[in-house]
Amino acid sequence: QRQSSFSDWEIVKDDSADSSSEPQEQQPATKKRKGPTSSSSSSAMGKARTAGLLKIDDFAIALRPMVTLYVIFDAISSTYVPSMTDEMIEEGSQVLVKQMEDCQKAKGIHELLRKAGVTMDNDRIIEELQKGMVSA
Repeated sequence: QRQSSFSDWEIVKDDSADSSSEPQEQQPATKKRKGPTSSSSSSAMGKARTAGLLKIDDFAIALRPMVTLYVIFDAISSTYVPSMTDEMIEEGSQVLVKQMEDCQKAKGIHELLRKAGVTMDNDRIIEELQKGMVSA
């Protein structure tokens, strides 16, 4: 049976799990997930967004490899299954190579996000990236 695409997985967010060291489980969904909605925030991050100081373009260099890795995971999770024949693996590899070439040809981060099928709001992407930068 064909696996669902990585981007089709439903992300289950449990605020109480933030303090846990265990990873969150993701269940396959039957429909495409919708990108998270931005919530208004009184934090400095929210104020910077409303002032227009931070843009997704400012993070393009950091985001490009992450988005490309997302594309790789998406292609692998939607194509590869344990019972594949050599021919099926070859076809899947060609799909992966084509998607990687498309990522490399993207002229900017907006085009790359569109080609990757990332539906998350740009402000939310910036917020999550900065959370990761602070915790690292």
